[in-house]
Amino acid sequence: MIDLSSWRVRTRLTVGFGAVCALLVLSVVMGLIAMGRMQAGMVSIAHDHWPKIATAANLTTQTDTIAIALRNMMLNPDAADRERQQQVIAKARKDT
Repeated sequence: MIDLSSWRVRTRLTVGFGAVCALLVLSVVMGLIAMGRMQAGMVSIAHDHWPKIATAANLTTQTDTIAIALRNMMLNPDAADRERQQQVIAKARKDT
């Protein structure tokens, strides 16, 4: 076993400070590794997941637009309004 009481104060402080510095370096390295993983995840989100999410949101919006136009066609007896609703439906289908 190491007898620390026989060491001089300067040696004990140097060893203690060195240990703290080593732990600090270890913490920084672990942080950099974790940031690298996070960066890889962000790239995956930005290039793979986000376009799929945007496409799904657009599809949902256009589906809602078509559903509202169909409802309006059923409720409104005006032929001109029905024609406008058919144009809205055609545009929404084209945009999907």
